[in-house]
Amino acid sequence: MFRSRTRNLHIVYGIITLIAVTILAVGNLVDDPQMDDRTQVGLTVVWGSIAVILVAAWIYEVRHPLRLEISPESIVQQRRGRRKQQIVRGTTDELHVLIPQTPGAGLVLTTPGGSERIRLLRWGLDDIKPACEAAGWRLIEK
Repeated sequence: MFRSRTRNLHIVYGIITLIAVTILAVGNLVDDPQMDDRTQVGLTVVWGSIAVILVAAWIYEVRHPLRLEISPESIVQQRRGRRKQQIVRGTTDELHVLIPQTPGAGLVLTTPGGSERIRLLRWGLDDIKPACEAAGWRLIEK
């Protein structure tokens, strides 16, 4: 079972949250004579909301990490409490890996002729290839 790599995710959430909180703090500490009270309150509400949403999303990512389970029978990706994405082994052991042209779009796993697809946003081909081959899946890059 793979758990999503969260180090980079924590860095991104941390930096963006720090920027939002800094803007919120500076906006409240600096008294701009050209800005009326209604505008000041509006900016405080907007940046405060952004900071709260970012912290809530960060906590959600920590409490519900994305998991990928690779077994000889199936490949399952899911978060705790959410619907799982699953590829079940059919008549073939082939697993197509669709590599997107757009950077950051994530790999897509699918079986030939199968309707099930799993988009892997947090894992690279180097991460999953050894586990898939150990479980008997044959990867074909497309």
